[in-house]
Amino acid sequence: MKNDDFEQFLASQPLRSIPPEWRAKILQTAGRRRPLERKEPAGSSWRELLWPSPMAWAGVAGAWLLIIGMNIAAQPPVGKITTPASAASLDDSTAIMQERQLVQEFSQLEEAPAEPPRQRHPSGASNDRRTRNSTGLT
Repeated sequence: MKNDDFEQFLASQPLRSIPPEWRAKILQTAGRRRPLERKEPAGSSWRELLWPSPMAWAGVAGAWLLIIGMNIAAQPPVGKITTPASAASLDDSTAIMQERQLVQEFSQLEEAPAEPPRQRHPSGASNDRRTRNSTGLT
């Protein structure tokens, strides 16, 4: 049978009407199933962003949760953090204070005027009175 023959066959068939009980049932079912109304324009929904591979996105979210959990578990308790840190800071501050004291002492030594060098006589005798007294000179 060719297409033309089939069309002629269909054209020769009488049209039958749908039985009334079928028609009522079809319309009732169609009334219950309404097409979904889109409230958002296409492409702006977060579901459409995740739709191409929702399992991959779930895997990424799970990996992040695992990383965050391991990071929290690796941190020491708060009590252990504050005690050694405060002791270390006290040791550091004491060391810094001692260092400042030493620097201040050294700077005071450098600022003090040095005694002028003693002059020697050409004869080899010094100006010191003790030296004169010990040699018998007055």
